[in-house]
Amino acid sequence: MNERLAAIRTRRALLEERAAHQRDDIARLVQAAMPPVTVVEWGMRALRLIRSKPVLVAGALAATAMLRPGRAARWSIRAWAAWQAWQRIRGASDGKS
Repeated sequence: MNERLAAIRTRRALLEERAAHQRDDIARLVQAAMPPVTVVEWGMRALRLIRSKPVLVAGALAATAMLRPGRAARWSIRAWAAWQAWQRIRGASDGKS
């Protein structure tokens, strides 16, 4: 009986070690998949915004179309920089870096 119990304990220890390695592998796979998932999530949020506020989106597109191409590019760059600054400020206030 003691030999059987020892074999069961040995098998259990091996299975626990194997499970720990599998958890580590899964964690690495999930971490590798996070950037694409984040991009998809951002795209879905953009689509929801467009669907929920079509007049606002149409107005922004019309305003961009009325500007000359150079001016539209400058305003786009400024808007992007402002958005990035806002994200950094919001991240800092949330305790993120």
